[in-house]
Amino acid sequence: MKKLSLLLLALLVIGTADSIYLTSVELNAAPLVCSSSGLIDCARVLSPADPYSSIFRIPLAFYALAWFIISIAVFATRRSKLAPWYFTGLIGAVYSVFAMSMIGSICIYCSILDATLVAIAAVAFFIM
Repeated sequence: MKKLSLLLLALLVIGTADSIYLTSVELNAAPLVCSSSGLIDCARVLSPADPYSSIFRIPLAFYALAWFIISIAVFATRRSKLAPWYFTGLIGAVYSVFAMSMIGSICIYCSILDATLVAIAAVAFFIM
């Protein structure tokens, strides 16, 4: 159980760092380090002009960052009854994959975030 908790913490740190980077890119405070041609095109996926890259005009990265902040708070409480919260991240991962398929491009950073969300849900399943 201790190893799973450490794995969950590591995944939360990775996801938080990734969502901070994506949020800073959205706020134009950081350069986007990713391919901008072909199937992998982070700029196209993160473009504010694309209706799938935001919900209610709020970029998806902001939702991800908020989810990770709440998730770290849930982790810090060490209450196993709150573990189902981690499954809500799957909704974000599913929407992100759907959005990238509709946009027709893949964002590497978004994909890492999606994989992290799926891994967090899997670890939470075993902790419960």
